[in-house]
Amino acid sequence: MDMKEFETETFQDMMEIILFNFISYLMSNSLEFSIVVEKKEVEFNPKLPDEISANFGDAILLNVHGYSFESAKLTDDKHFIFEAGFGRDNISSQLKIPLLGIKNIIRNNDLVFINVAQSKRKKEFRNI
Repeated sequence: MDMKEFETETFQDMMEIILFNFISYLMSNSLEFSIVVEKKEVEFNPKLPDEISANFGDAILLNVHGYSFESAKLTDDKHFIFEAGFGRDNISSQLKIPLLGIKNIIRNNDLVFINVAQSKRKKEFRNI
């Protein structure tokens, strides 16, 4: 399948708006959810220990429930930010994810959103 139509800036901008509005709806209605993100798109602050991050595949399932949900926010620069705990010791990190890095949204084990847009960062790398 040719995916070029999903790499255009117009399509990417549209998907960012839709993702922003979809996540805003979930948050404003107190609907906790999970997301599948591309590992390379996620910024962890502080960085997670290697023994934890080494267990991640290319895609990471993240639950935005409880404190993670309460800490979640959308930014004007089109990022989704929240705090989460990882590993046996519940090591805390703030995650910053560009909206186009979110590939799926899951609610109550049901897939409710699929993002087919390519991230802008991927497109920039291809043009180098």
